Amino acid sequence: MPSYSAAPGAPIWFDLMTSDVDRASDFYGTLFGWSIEEPSPDFGGYRNFTAGGSRVAGLMPMTGSDNGPTNVWSVYFRSDDAGATTDSVTAAGGSVVVPPMPVGDMGTMAVYLDPAGGAFGVWQPGTHPGFVRRGEPGTPYWFDEMSMDYAASSAFYPRVFDWNWRRSAAAQTGRVATRR
Repeated sequence: MPSYSAAPGAPIWFDLMTSDVDRASDFYGTLFGWSIEEPSPDFGGYRNFTAGGSRVAGLMPMTGSDNGPTNVWSVYFRSDDAGATTDSVTAAGGSVVVPPMPVGDMGTMAVYLDPAGGAFGVWQPGTHPGFVRRGEPGTPYWFDEMSMDYAASSAFYPRVFDWNWRRSAAAQTGRVATRR
């Protein structure tokens, strides 16, 4: 299968913040056949899952307060300019959780909330391109959001990522956002 290269606004990475990295490593390794790279002390113990030798997802220990979820997956969309994406997010009614920050020479990340409270991030690639294989067993394939405010979410994402909507065959009453 050819290599996947995410266009701006397309999913490029996802990772798990967890209270038990060893247990999560074992679980997802067994479930998807993933291997796990050694943790990076330079990046807070962040680890990468691999499938067939290619990075497919990340894993990091949960830090901070006890007020939030302890185990949560996050999706990141490609951005060629995380600062400009941040401006688009706030102009469209979203909020910034983590402003754009470099992750060594690997790239720049940022995390946001959409107007309905859905969390997502952007990744502006440097030396880390995100996942490069897609749609094969053990690699990313489908991402969606279950919004608490469908109208707010469906207005927000097209403004930020220039997506357009099409009717989903899988969910006859729902719609799926696609990028142009």
